[in-house]
Amino acid sequence: MVTRTLVTLYFTIIAAILGLSIISPILPTIAEDLRVTGVWMGLIFSGFAISRTIIMPIMGGLSDKYGRKIFIASGLLLLAVFSLLYLPGHNVYTFT
Repeated sequence: MVTRTLVTLYFTIIAAILGLSIISPILPTIAEDLRVTGVWMGLIFSGFAISRTIIMPIMGGLSDKYGRKIFIASGLLLLAVFSLLYLPGHNVYTFT
């Protein structure tokens, strides 16, 4: 049972980290296509880290209280939905 849980958690973390690993190398191309400066790209990319810093302790406490499975599943679902919402973005203001 423990091994199954660890394998599930492992693949969940891989799926979440893969999203950032894929986008990082193509940030210069995205910046060029959107005609934005490095400052804007830095703000967009660091906005993720800042929001994560604020939200993660809160979600960690809630997941300890209510169970981790629902938070992992809903977090991956939200990650997929928000990733798809980036597709129609045509300027920098839709990403901030």
